[in-house]
Amino acid sequence: MQYHAIIQRLHTDRGGEYRSQEFDAHLELKGTIRQLTVHDTPEYNGVSKRLNRTLIKKVRAMLHESQLLKFLWGEALNHAVYLKNRTWTRALKNTTPFEVLTGSKPDLSNTHQWGCYVWVHDTDGTKLDGRVKEGQWVGFDEESHAHRIYWAEKRSVTVERSVKFVPNKVSIGENVPLEGEEKLDEKDENPNQAEDVERSISEPDNNKQPEIENPATQEQPEPIPEVEEMGHGKRAHKESSYVRRICDGEGSATNLPSSNALPLGLQTVPEQAGVADCYIMPAEEDFVMATVMAAAEDLEPSYNEVKQRLDWPKWEEAVKKELASLEENSTWKLVERPTDTNVVDSKWVLRIKKNAASEIDKYKARLVARGFMQVHSVDYHETYAPVARLASFHFLIAIANRNRWPLDSFDFDSAYLNSVLGKDEIVYLEQPRDYPQKDPKHYVFRLVKALYGLKQAAKS
Repeated sequence: MQYHAIIQRLHTDRGGEYRSQEFDAHLELKGTIRQLTVHDTPEYNGVSKRLNRTLIKKVRAMLHESQLLKFLWGEALNHAVYLKNRTWTRALKNTTPFEVLTGSKPDLSNTHQWGCYVWVHDTDGTKLDGRVKEGQWVGFDEESHAHRIYWAEKRSVTVERSVKFVPNKVSIGENVPLEGEEKLDEKDENPNQAEDVERSISEPDNNKQPEIENPATQEQPEPIPEVEEMGHGKRAHKESSYVRRICDGEGSATNLPSSNALPLGLQTVPEQAGVADCYIMPAEEDFVMATVMAAAEDLEPSYNEVKQRLDWPKWEEAVKKELASLEENSTWKLVERPTDTNVVDSKWVLRIKKNAASEIDKYKARLVARGFMQVHSVDYHETYAPVARLASFHFLIAIANRNRWPLDSFDFDSAYLNSVLGKDEIVYLEQPRDYPQKDPKHYVFRLVKALYGLKQAAKS
């Protein structure tokens, strides 16, 4: 009530947490109308199910990256929801849920990586004890405007105020060779020493008599160890410059005494692995640059975004091409809007496709049905998801590689559009936005063939 917001209608399943007498009395007191779904119909709660799936993915990623124990999943979930409410969402049109609710923009300047190490001010020890303790940051405590800190030795979480985040010593890009550069050999690093060696070889001492050793007592050269031929699955990777600098004592993964010498995911390479020096692992800058470029290219813009861009004529051409292909394929027929019947909405999904040289190949537009609006036993009866097991692909590729067979792949254009709907599958679709054939208030499409996004689209 502090934001003067009233929940008018609550749409839930029939879970026990929603059916208690106390909760029923609370809804009745607040004047909230309850809507319950039929059992075994999770598709009616598609929005909440998708949100739960997204949050669980974030929780799993945070626990995996921080290597914290799984019982802290609640702390990770609270932080994931905290970030979601303060980040931009397309449904609210270039704003955040926090700004819509409070009227002010969120401040994320003090947000750090979940699970990072911190120093907490502590005065409980003796006069000669240290005044800081090491913990791990697991989010904000909104009730007290403080930090939530996890203590590994106690397996507990407390709320702290005086917190200092531990800086990282190693920074990417400092004293790291660029692409194409290699570490200098010892000969190049010490040119004077190399010249002395060459001079001693080319100018022998004539006054010194050569010593003749007894062949019986002469030391035999050590046999050269046989190097096992490296086949498939035995290729050794050369250490990157980042790992070599850490192993040589020139850097560290972190300044914490309890941390490993190497950062997470990096491993040392045995000495005999030098036989495969022709294969060099990419440096850490390559991974960072690939991540940044993927987010900056904006390969999948929204329909509203492209209408305001300079390349809108190319997107418009792709949209018209998609509509012409659907019309040519007899995907639908225009009918009058029926009464008391579910009509599924549609949206445009856009993507920029690039070739092997990372150049724009074409602008792709696809009309997709919002399948989550379909109603079970009304406009669909069964769902289909025919997929091939990944192990089957591995098996076929292995056979082709063993027999040196050529492999070829192709893309079947508009594969889903060849699935004809049955007589008992009556699906009505809203006309595409900005491209109606007749008045969209009185006319809709009745689908003859399946469309991307329908629950029964992949049955054929």
